[in-house]
Amino acid sequence: MTEASVPDAILAELRNLEQSQQRQVLDYARRLHSPKPVGAPGATLRRFAGLIPPGDLTEMARAIALDCGRIDPRDW
Repeated sequence: MTEASVPDAILAELRNLEQSQQRQVLDYARRLHSPKPVGAPGATLRRFAGLIPPGDLTEMARAIALDCGRIDPRDW
């Protein structure tokens, strides 16, 4: 695909989407164009290490294992 045909292909695909989906594509394109946020260095975050109680970490890991591996084909 040539450089000139990429925008044409995107527009052709957009025309086949519902307006809510077109809005999602627009939001995504704007995020791609935005400057990336600058994060904090790891050394700055070290002071938070160990603050979450072990029981809470276990519960979080269990919730992730149960729910984060699922895919809802009707979503998006």
